[in-house]
Amino acid sequence: MLKCFEKILTFIGLKRPMYEEFRTIYVNHKQLQSKDQFHEEKYSSNHVVTSRYTALNFLIKNLLEQFSRVANFYFLIISVVQLGIDSPVSPASSFLPLVCVMGATAIKQAYEDILRHRADDKVNNALVKVIRDEALVDVKAFQIRVGDVVRIHKDESFPCDLVLLSSSEDSGECNITTANLDGETNLKTVYSVEPTKPMRSASSICKSLRARITCEQPTTDLYKFKGNMVVRHKSRPYDKVTLSVKNLLLRGAVLRNTEYAIGVAVYTGQETKMQLNSQHVRPKKSVIERRLDKFLLFFMIALLIESIFCTAMKWGYATLDGTVTGAWYVSAETATPWRVIQDLLGFIVLFNYLIPISLYVTIELQKFIGSIFFGFDLDMYFEDPETGEKLRAKANTSDLNEELGQASARFCDDNGELWETEGCGGRKLLSRRETLDGQELLFFTILALCHTIRVERPKSFDRDSAALAPNDRRYTASEAEVYTYQASSPDEKAFAEAARNYGVIFHGTESGVSILSVTSDGEEVIHRYRILHVLEFDSDRKCMSVILQRSNGTYWLLTKGAESSMLEKCSTGDRDSVVQYSGELALEGPRVLVIAHKELTEEEYRQMSLQLLSAEQDVANREERLIEAYNLCVCETITALRDAGIQVWVLTGDKRETAENISLSAGHFTESMQRIRIIDQQSAEGCRESLRCGLEEIETGGSPLSVQYCVVVDGQSLQFLVANEYSELKDSFLELCRRTSAVLCCRCTPLQKARVVSMVRNGIKPEPTTCAIGDGANDVSMIREAHVGIGIFGKEGRAAALNSDYCFAKFRFSRNALCSTDIST
Repeated sequence: MLKCFEKILTFIGLKRPMYEEFRTIYVNHKQLQSKDQFHEEKYSSNHVVTSRYTALNFLIKNLLEQFSRVANFYFLIISVVQLGIDSPVSPASSFLPLVCVMGATAIKQAYEDILRHRADDKVNNALVKVIRDEALVDVKAFQIRVGDVVRIHKDESFPCDLVLLSSSEDSGECNITTANLDGETNLKTVYSVEPTKPMRSASSICKSLRARITCEQPTTDLYKFKGNMVVRHKSRPYDKVTLSVKNLLLRGAVLRNTEYAIGVAVYTGQETKMQLNSQHVRPKKSVIERRLDKFLLFFMIALLIESIFCTAMKWGYATLDGTVTGAWYVSAETATPWRVIQDLLGFIVLFNYLIPISLYVTIELQKFIGSIFFGFDLDMYFEDPETGEKLRAKANTSDLNEELGQASARFCDDNGELWETEGCGGRKLLSRRETLDGQELLFFTILALCHTIRVERPKSFDRDSAALAPNDRRYTASEAEVYTYQASSPDEKAFAEAARNYGVIFHGTESGVSILSVTSDGEEVIHRYRILHVLEFDSDRKCMSVILQRSNGTYWLLTKGAESSMLEKCSTGDRDSVVQYSGELALEGPRVLVIAHKELTEEEYRQMSLQLLSAEQDVANREERLIEAYNLCVCETITALRDAGIQVWVLTGDKRETAENISLSAGHFTESMQRIRIIDQQSAEGCRESLRCGLEEIETGGSPLSVQYCVVVDGQSLQFLVANEYSELKDSFLELCRRTSAVLCCRCTPLQKARVVSMVRNGIKPEPTTCAIGDGANDVSMIREAHVGIGIFGKEGRAAALNSDYCFAKFRFSRNALCSTDIST
């Protein structure tokens, strides 16, 4: 009976289905061997829902939401009472205004939800090419199932989470942008697995590909994915290859600079990482509305007391001799319980004008007109100079106008788009000359090789070189001047361009071989390096590494990263000079990057390669084993918000070093602030000790006017600080943050951002008014959780703007919205 009830709850969507720890997916729904037992699990469909209502539940659900407001419920009771007794006034006097107010609210909410339904329908009904019956067919996005092989073309968005099988590139790579996920517009590279790279057509996939994927169940972490793929070959045993996040194409990302990409669906619909990080829309109430509810309760009690008093006086007066009850024109009354109740209800109806319904009608009308004026503010109007698109501020709701000027805690994302920071060229530390000495040449060679850059060449160059063998192709400096470097970060692009300016030119990667040319004494020498392993940046190693093989067969390890993590890894080199120079640069503002290299013996490489392969194939314990194996006007805006008494919290997915540098350059932090760091804590006890030390430092540090503090906390520590089971940690963390001027939370997941907002709005008394501002889909949960949600639209995508209460084009406009706009009075 219990199992039957659970199945019903799962069917109607009130409970998520129970799965095993890992899911098994057969690529293109074909088993490895025809004789194998074939059973596919049924997973979530690819139908995405972001709306609040349906045609069936709108009336009931909307009425329940509206009657949760004390005023609406009060006037409903008064109207029902008027129908049930001999009312001294007409019931229409209460019914008609109530119907008008609730009807207008219902129409507004229905219209907003219709827009959500249209957006959902546009996404769910978009045509996607899927391989069916050895051919590419167009199907609607919601018809995609786990295991389907999907082909996405350039500038199209991925309809679900896919594992990349192949692409139009010989290397099997593709470039994507994730503006709708994290607000970042720089290119990211995703790689296909080696056995499936050659399979670029529907016929080859249907005839030759027999594969099974074993991966973890869907999680909220955008930056982690663990799995294995077993591929069957006709001529040799099975290949077992590891899968990681660098093979995963996330729903919401867009394919760039690649003609097409082919992938197999692993997570669909509400189980995609993007949807798991989204919270359901919930109704919001302003502070004034909540206070009016409290006042209304007080007046209701006063009304009830007054009605009881009048009822008692009436019947007490009626029992006295010689009163009006003895007159011939007044019929005699008997004090029965029902008659007394009728009189009590009659007095309540008679005195109910103590709480005028016209007040609520006036408030709703004023809010609606005020929201229209919000869009008329020319100070928050922006016209994109590149596209010509005209973007004006927009109010998606009229219920929260007065909240804008009452925000006392503001949460925001932290990236280049939100802070409106732009990349700029670094200083030239070397004079440009014809010949580089040995150390300088080594320096630029490492910069030109330690990255994941893709080179875009003119099509004429590719056509001229297509008929030549790779070793016969000529690469010249003049042709390299028109190269476009597509990088996963602006830093890598700047390094490659700087190396090119000094004659060390990266010409791209062909069939796993990086091609480099070095200009020396007017001659160009071509060098080729085979890429063996790319160890991408992670928060544990805090560096990025590449293992190469030179043409002479020797192995070379190149690494770059922050000086805090790199110096402890270096066995030789002038550490003192690096520490001195990094300190001098840190005072000036630029970030410091340290590069290092190591010659590997064949035995060292063999051991490292085996250890990495073993660690990557261990799906359950991959993270632990990999760690073991690797070992502007924005400043004015921030200042204005701080001067207005608003504490600014930055919640970002960036690594700590990057987040701190951006906060410093954007004015969120100042050089004089003392930083209290709670980072890399692996237990609640460690967090408790860090909080104790931080509070002691503030208490012994002197007056808050003379010394300012800021808090830096990472996602690893944050999971303990916002957990419900550690309520004392949460209280201590809030107390620490209240005593500081600014808070930075880095390496946050979207759900952690929402939990931080919830912690502040529910944990501080009196309750502050919180405002969240973001520009990507990963900020939607935070925006929905705050009292007021503000979305930035433009280059960053529209997910945040569509789910916000108010939206505009630039971060600096938040100064006008929070400090200058007065649309509620």
